[in-house]
Amino acid sequence: MEQVLFIVSMVSLGLCFCIFILGILNNGINNLFKSKYTKISAILFVVYILTFVPYIIVSS
Repeated sequence: MEQVLFIVSMVSLGLCFCIFILGILNNGINNLFKSKYTKISAILFVVYILTFVPYIIVSS
C-alpha cells in the first residue's frame, strides 16, 4: 500500500511540473493562467497532495 501511494504521488507531481512547463512553452507566461494546462496541472497537484499525505501517515 505504501509503495502504491508513493508511486502515484510522485508520478502526479512529475506530470504536474511537466504539463506546467509545457504550458509555459506553448502559451507563454502572459497567457498561462487562461490555458487548460494550468487547470490540469492544478488537478494533478491536488492528486499529489491527496496521495502523499496518506503515504506519510501510513509509513509512520
